[in-house]
Amino acid sequence: MALAWRDHSFTAMRRHWLIRHSTTKLRHINFFFRRIFPSTRKYDGCKQIDVSIGTDDTTNVVITEEWETKEKHQNYVLFRTDDGTNAKIGALLAAEPKMLYY
Repeated sequence: MALAWRDHSFTAMRRHWLIRHSTTKLRHINFFFRRIFPSTRKYDGCKQIDVSIGTDDTTNVVITEEWETKEKHQNYVLFRTDDGTNAKIGALLAAEPKMLYY
């Protein structure tokens, strides 16, 4: 089966962030994201950010972000690296996160 692409113009970029944390960190993960997501949603270029926690395995978390451009998202990542947020998230994870851009 062939797919027909009609519109090649994209208005936004999506990123999925697949993370795994230890079972003892779920409460910390929930609190942490609830604390930082309001400012993330206000950051230049952020259109949406949501979290899904696995129903069968709550150590699996998917963060879905939508940004105006990949460059604006990368500026945000630098901001979160500089302010120490990324290091704090890393301390809560059981494995290296997997990030996918669409």
